Amino acid sequence: MDIWILKNGRFVFAIINRLYVMGADGVPKRTCHLHKKDLPQAEGLLFEPNGVLYISTEGRKGNGAILKVRLEP
Repeated sequence: MDIWILKNGRFVFAIINRLYVMGADGVPKRTCHLHKKDLPQAEGLLFEPNGVLYISTEGRKGNGAILKVRLEP
């Protein structure tokens, strides 16, 4: 599991088909379902310092993909 700390004390992690944004107090602030159609086999998370998240997937039949998600302005 990859964990990334946002500037405001919140943190982000992904488990199975959900992405979680947690408050500094450990209370979920936002969740996002990761759809199997878009990410059939999510493999990794990469975080940029500016709050952009990339999620990679092996895809289907050899067609991998990278999904770009903006977490905060």
